[in-house]
Amino acid sequence: MLVLAALLVGIGAGAAFLLYNRATEIDRSTPTVAVHQFLRATFVDKNDDRVELFTCPQWTKERTVEVQGRFDPEVKVTWESVALQSQQERQAVVTARMRLVFQGFVDFEDWRFEVVEDNGWRVCEAGPA
Repeated sequence: MLVLAALLVGIGAGAAFLLYNRATEIDRSTPTVAVHQFLRATFVDKNDDRVELFTCPQWTKERTVEVQGRFDPEVKVTWESVALQSQQERQAVVTARMRLVFQGFVDFEDWRFEVVEDNGWRVCEAGPA
């Protein structure tokens, strides 16, 4: 009985580890995936170090604060319609429709992202279109 319980705990721990690993995995495989990861790091995780994984070398923490500061901290930011608009070799433009929710009110803002391929795709510019 103890062996079975230990086995079940081990399986559960392994599954939890795999799920966590997939959720936090760095993926810059396409321009749109990089933008999704950037948005999550910026507006959900609010983790400057993680944002840095998805941005160009010239992107600064001050720039992250500026992007986050566009919205009141009470505003819940989500996004939809992330789409590749154009791509030429190592440069791409991605757009997304930002959904802003504050005290039951919903607003939308269209954003544009300039992305480059540099050991994976990275966001170099982000802001309202």
